[in-house]
Amino acid sequence: MSEDPFKRSIEENEAEYQTNMHAIQSCIALGMNRPEATGYGDPKHMQVGIVSSFVTHHAIAEILIRKKLFDREEYIAQMVLSTRQELQRLTIEAQERLGSSAIEFH
Repeated sequence: MSEDPFKRSIEENEAEYQTNMHAIQSCIALGMNRPEATGYGDPKHMQVGIVSSFVTHHAIAEILIRKKLFDREEYIAQMVLSTRQELQRLTIEAQERLGSSAIEFH
């Protein structure tokens, strides 16, 4: 999607965020199934990364919202932009790895 998330409702942004995260999940799953990805999907490795990232992200966001540097709507809009960027990066990576520009994730 190319519509500016800062000009949409929070509900539209939350829906796109969920869609983008699902597509990112598919990209990561594709990467985990590579023969050279030994240990990449190790549950402990993944869980530690997820929890530490979540805690750090949550703490920073809460501080900045409390200080009124941005509000929830701006926060969600930026998350949409960030998921778009990550999805694009992972899609290009999958296309290059598999040699096909027809690969898309939605």
